[in-house]
Amino acid sequence: METTLPYADGFKDYAGRPIPLYRADRHAEAVEKLNEAVKLHGAGGSVWMQLFLSMAHHRLGQKEESRAWLEKARKHIAEEKTTDWADRVRWQILCKEVEGMIDR
Repeated sequence: METTLPYADGFKDYAGRPIPLYRADRHAEAVEKLNEAVKLHGAGGSVWMQLFLSMAHHRLGQKEESRAWLEKARKHIAEEKTTDWADRVRWQILCKEVEGMIDR
């Protein structure tokens, strides 16, 4: 799987690529690539990036970093006004996954 910059379509092309790394238990690589995506995003990352960073840091045993990213995502979700309902439902489902993981 190609995971290096640059991508022809820029940020949007790159942003989702770290998520399969996380799902494949390649957590350190996922954190690295998600951090790159956050930098490209330029505004602290998307909710998706923040939630996957939270989960990846948790899997790496970095509990404080994991909680910090979860809190950023919660704040982002609360402040987001332009997102459609379907994304909000997806965020809620992913938030529950993160919270279930962290609260164990």
